[in-house]
Amino acid sequence: MGKTARYKTRFVPYGDVYIEDRMFRERQRLGANVRLVEWDQSNPNILTVTRPDGSIRETKVTKRSQEEGGLAGTISEFSRVAEMPPGGMMEATPMLSAQRTRTRYKLSEDNPNEIEGLELLTTYGPSTGPTAGFVDGEPTFTVKFRIKLTRPSPQ
Repeated sequence: MGKTARYKTRFVPYGDVYIEDRMFRERQRLGANVRLVEWDQSNPNILTVTRPDGSIRETKVTKRSQEEGGLAGTISEFSRVAEMPPGGMMEATPMLSAQRTRTRYKLSEDNPNEIEGLELLTTYGPSTGPTAGFVDGEPTFTVKFRIKLTRPSPQ
């Protein structure tokens, strides 16, 4: 609680907009706790992380909304998360859960090179049943993050 995490992220072109490079972010965020990160800029909704022990976590964004107004905005993403133990997808049944990420952001009043925001990550599940109703269920937990994106100074 109250810990600060610092890592780099970057944004890449996607059509006529820019999107966060999720593969770059996860490599920066997880460091040595990741063996392989897979993400395709042309299909940005799927992120697959393989941990050093061989376990796999696949996150697939299934619903996204975004609103912008003036110097502020909100983003909401709902994702299906599949956790596979060491041994891979073919040898084990994945454990399914869901998560919702809600972010509110605004351009900093003090620094035009900074964006400040709050992010709520709510997790539902896990469930292994084919008719898992975790979407309508109670959240397992919610984590609140204060975020700050700072554009690096030109070198």
